[in-house]
Amino acid sequence: MAARFDPAIPDFTLEPLRPEMPFYRKKLLLSPLSLTPPQSKAELRARLQLILGRSLGELAALAQVEVPHSTMATKGFAGQLTEIFLGADAKNLPMPDFTQLGIELKTMSLSFDLSLKEATYICMCDLKAERFIPFTESHLYHKLRSLLFVLVLAPPELPLALRPILGYFFYEPSPQELSQIAADYNEFNELICSGRSNQITGAMGTIIQMRPKALSSKVTTQVRDEQGNFVATTPKGYYLRAEITRQLLQRFCAEQGLTPALLQPLVATLS
Repeated sequence: MAARFDPAIPDFTLEPLRPEMPFYRKKLLLSPLSLTPPQSKAELRARLQLILGRSLGELAALAQVEVPHSTMATKGFAGQLTEIFLGADAKNLPMPDFTQLGIELKTMSLSFDLSLKEATYICMCDLKAERFIPFTESHLYHKLRSLLFVLVLAPPELPLALRPILGYFFYEPSPQELSQIAADYNEFNELICSGRSNQITGAMGTIIQMRPKALSSKVTTQVRDEQGNFVATTPKGYYLRAEITRQLLQRFCAEQGLTPALLQPLVATLS
């Protein structure tokens, strides 16, 4: 089931209810607003309906958090703000954002033409792995098997506070897709476990890829090479390939009849 913001829907009053892998931990927003985790997918959908059409500035005011102004501080703000209102409870733990439902939340930043701004990060990769972990026991599997995408209109020229929630959809990889993801995962981890993680490039992988993931390009971690010596490398994370996420977005827009032309009245009010 999916939904998108419809400017024709009347306004409403939002009534608030009262382990990531090594090398990367997000700084969590501190808000006095605390919602209990949703107990069902239906309850999660109901909460999603309440934030549809709301701007990040409106949600930030309700959550009593400050909208960041620096470019670095804006990274991840929409996602964490959404987590607050939906009742995500995983925080920095290495498990899906909604622990009881097994659902991982991802915000998708879109330009005015409804194109993607960036790839979809899933989780960190353990480059120090000393033994092979089967795909179905991995953090990647548990985070990727059920995803919730929340769409945010976020072109660079639009101030962070004015960026609205446009829609949402759920995605669960098919058995065939999970099989291919497992093949990608196995290829990466064969290189990692044999001390050849530095040979992994963004061109590898059919559905997922591994790319550098760190707060700074200067951040490195020590891993063993093929000879057992420690060498420096950049921390890496698993990402859904951009073309895969783009296909999911295009399918959602087609199902909902969402086009850039429909956003023009909204764009006019925001500019």
